[in-house]
Amino acid sequence: VDAGLVDIRRGIEHNRAPDETIVTLYGINKWANENDISLVLHLHFNDDPTRAKGKPGVYTGFALYIPEKQYSNAKASRALAEKILSRLGERFAPSTMPLERTGIVESQELIAVGARNTLDAAGVLIEYGYLYEPAFFERALRELALKEAAYRTYLGVLDFFGKKGVALESPLFPYRFARDIGHGTRKSADVFRLQATLSEQGFYPPPGETREECPLAGNFLSCTERSVRAFQTASGITPASGFLGPQTREALNRLLGPSP
Repeated sequence: VDAGLVDIRRGIEHNRAPDETIVTLYGINKWANENDISLVLHLHFNDDPTRAKGKPGVYTGFALYIPEKQYSNAKASRALAEKILSRLGERFAPSTMPLERTGIVESQELIAVGARNTLDAAGVLIEYGYLYEPAFFERALRELALKEAAYRTYLGVLDFFGKKGVALESPLFPYRFARDIGHGTRKSADVFRLQATLSEQGFYPPPGETREECPLAGNFLSCTERSVRAFQTASGITPASGFLGPQTREALNRLLGPSP
């Protein structure tokens, strides 16, 4: 900075880390540099500091933080972040916080991605979502959501390294729908899997809606009903009621493969 090589640019304000955490984070960077580590991922969850106690906040969605473009690891970090963004975006919505809406945010100050140019490897800090979002807050959904977020990250890393044909099996599939489900069902792992299955097939969210408006939240409401109806129409199931009944379950189960 004193030599004029790096301009100070203020972006999103971050809380100051405790001294012990600062030392630990710089230590991780030093260790990664000395051991020729190719990439460093920091996995976080966000919170809205303005929310009332016991109430959900205003914002939802994931964000990826990378080093600011003046830093030596910025180009590789952005390439990695773009791959992970693409994969996470297949299931989850980017943050609704105005400064995070692009999905990828550059930062000079986050030690995790190499503040003061202290990290040689590609570095990305992932905030998978806000703690109060149903997918992470509800016990019935949390394990599935966490595994799917991790799986999507894994696929993004594979894409970054150009690896093909070595992907693990999704934690959501194969699966068999064994019971009928209709409008009004909430906090359901089956509905979460249904939404993910319809997403995989291109029916969720329904036309005209976004993942922000129709998240994977385990709630069988208008978005899910319309998506089921579209799937039924495409599969020749009549009437296209939007209800997950025996015929629709059978059609979905054929797509998902044998029961694990």
